[in-house]
Order: sequence, then structure tokens, then C-alpha cells
Amino acid sequence: MSEDSSKAPMQPETSQQWGPLFGVLYGFGVALLSVQIGVGLLIGLILGLLGMSSSAIGDWSSTIHGQFIFTATAEIMMFGAIYLYLRRRNISLKTIGLGRFQPKHLVYVVLGTVAYFVAYFAIVSIVATLVPSLNLQQEQDLGFNNPSGLAQITMVFFSLVILPPIAEETVFRGFMFTGLRSKMTFAVSAVITSVFFAIGHLQIGQGTPLLWVAGIDTFILSLVLCYIREKTGSIWPTIGIHMVKNFVAFTFLYIIR
Repeated sequence: MSEDSSKAPMQPETSQQWGPLFGVLYGFGVALLSVQIGVGLLIGLILGLLGMSSSAIGDWSSTIHGQFIFTATAEIMMFGAIYLYLRRRNISLKTIGLGRFQPKHLVYVVLGTVAYFVAYFAIVSIVATLVPSLNLQQEQDLGFNNPSGLAQITMVFFSLVILPPIAEETVFRGFMFTGLRSKMTFAVSAVITSVFFAIGHLQIGQGTPLLWVAGIDTFILSLVLCYIREKTGSIWPTIGIHMVKNFVAFTFLYIIR
């Protein structure tokens, strides 16, 4: 990336483009938090109307099928929240990096994936040395416990490898980063985007200690993805990198065990 591109904000394709504050508030507050809370309430309401008790709803929500329905609905609605905003204002999807896929994007997927893993292991090693009291061995609760059979494994695969990268890249590296970058430098935009992305993976409010290892992991990942977004002007390669990263985790958690 040239020195000029790191200082000059990306030029908006339309005068209707949103700014940094709205990018954060709508991207994180509406498309992420409000959608997830709303989907949870909606599913609970529907199941309640069907005659299920609160305890039965809780038990069902912990099943593979329940987690899959919640995840699929939430991720689709996250993407939908961004898409509807853009459509109502006649803003092209290309503005958030969803233009035409190009073969060169595959090269960036490979390079970005390697860069992420190298950076992750290096930085985690440094953090573990500098802050030995920080627990970096925590296990992330993904909500999919002991899936069995092809159907359940397939649901977990789509819930972890396919849907989140598409929705999260649209919200963070697409919508939020674009809004921030319209007024701010690349470095500031990347750090702010990455902080919010990391916050979304700390498992806040789940009654467990903050998942710092996931926060560090996703912060590093986001910095790499923001650079790729800046370099290519597209989120197709960032979606690919995100999918590869999640596929590796999926393989170790549910296939090689």
C-alpha cells in the first residue's frame, strides 16, 4: 500500500455515503447487537406461542438444531440490515467491497491467511510473556456441543464456516470500515474496526470471564482483513480468509478430536 493511500480516505462512490459515527452505531449497534437480541426474543416468542415453557425453550436453544436456527437467522438478518440500508439510499454494494469477484482475490486469501497465522502466534507468545497472569487457554463456547451424524456436522459447518464470515465481513470490513475510512486514516479506521470486532467476540454477558484469547485473536485477524480490504477495495478476499480461519477451527474442534 502506498503512502498516499494510507493517508487519504477512500473516495465515496456516492454523496449519500455514511460517516464514521453512523458506521459504528448502525454497524455494531443495529446490524450486530440489535439483530442478535431481536432474533433471540423473536424465536423465544414464537416457541412460547407454540406452547413451550421457558425451561423447554432454554433446553431447545442449547441443541444443535436450536443453535443452527438462531445463528442462520441472525447472520442472514445482519446481512439484510446492511443490504436494506444501502438499497433504500440507492448505494451500490460495491461501495462496501461487494463488487465483482476477481481471480486475484484468491492470491490475497492465501497471503492474508498466512499473515494472520504468523501474526497471531507471534503476538500471543509476546502477550503470554509480558502478561503471564492473563489466561490464554480459555475455550470459546461456540454453542455446538458434541454434534453427531452428517446432518448435525453440516449445520455446525454452515453456522461457523459459511454464514459468519459473510455477515461479519459485510458489517465490519464492509459497512463499518467504509464509514470510518470516509473521514479517517487507514490506521485509525482499522484499529477502531478491529476493537469493535474483538468486543463482539469477548462473550460479554454470558456469565463467564471475558474471553481474552478470542478478543486478541479477532483483533489481529481484523487488522489483517482491514489491510486486505484497503489493498483490494473488496471484501471478497476477506470473506475467504475469514472462512479459512474458521474452517481450521471447525476441523480441530469437530473433525479431528
